[in-house]
Amino acid sequence: NPDPSLAVAADSPTVCEGGSTSITVALSEIGVNYQLRTEPGNIDVGAPVAGTGGTISLPTGPLMATTTFNVLAVAGVCTDVELTAQATVTVTGVIDPTLAVSVQDTPICAGASTNIQLANSSNAVTYQLRHDADDSPVGPAIPGNGLAINFPTGNLVSTTTFNILANNTVCIIELNNLATVVVDAAPDPGLTVGTTLNPLCVSGISAVTVAASQLGESYQLRNDGDDSNVGAAVVGTGGLINLPTGVVNATTTFNVLASSGVCSSVELTQVATVTVSGSLDATLQVTSSAGTICGGASTFIQVLLSENGVSY
Repeated sequence: NPDPSLAVAADSPTVCEGGSTSITVALSEIGVNYQLRTEPGNIDVGAPVAGTGGTISLPTGPLMATTTFNVLAVAGVCTDVELTAQATVTVTGVIDPTLAVSVQDTPICAGASTNIQLANSSNAVTYQLRHDADDSPVGPAIPGNGLAINFPTGNLVSTTTFNILANNTVCIIELNNLATVVVDAAPDPGLTVGTTLNPLCVSGISAVTVAASQLGESYQLRNDGDDSNVGAAVVGTGGLINLPTGVVNATTTFNVLASSGVCSSVELTQVATVTVSGSLDATLQVTSSAGTICGGASTFIQVLLSENGVSY
């Protein structure tokens, strides 16, 4: 049977009108589901949450009035048990949770910063920018002034979502709207560059390889002599990519330009030289000594007029 004596508490015992919080159950039991309910009437709030052996959170949803909650524990064929402890969330004060939140610049390059803007901030309310992943604060809280206010994000290395916590000393509420800053990774100039076939014969074709290419970046092969483009850019896959050289008639050195969204384009440090040496007749006729054979038999493939000093 479920243990009815588990501790029940509110994350935030006081919220603003329209605000929300979570009711926690400590030492929740594995195999037991916990359903949040309002008093009186035992009206279900949200979906049941499975016990984990540790503390679980049951969201209250938006609250417009002071509300007392209980928790019903359900475990398979056992009798459903209402936990003895209850939690009351006091609703007081008013903060507008619907204020518009926007990003000044997005996307940005890794290592850059931007601002999160809150429109129509309220007087007598203080606003705190936070990382939405863990609600950790970003910079100092800023008092509202009836106008738009800006929160610097600091330098970002990856795409980040932010929320804003509003506090009027009577109650605290997280605003409904979030802001996400998209961060493009700066190209890595130190990737390994190689070739697939080298040396080549006159009019041969090879490819320049880029190892560990970065997702979201494009790689343009260029003639190192004049930085003219060779073929089309190839998008990074996170692995090895090939940049075709096209027909090569003389020894040629190639470089690779990496581009990533709003970040500056970077020429990879390494270059690749394809050596062209000698020529081979690519038009030699190839035939089989027998056009049709039985299954399990063998025959020969013949190269007519083979060239001296050439292996086939």
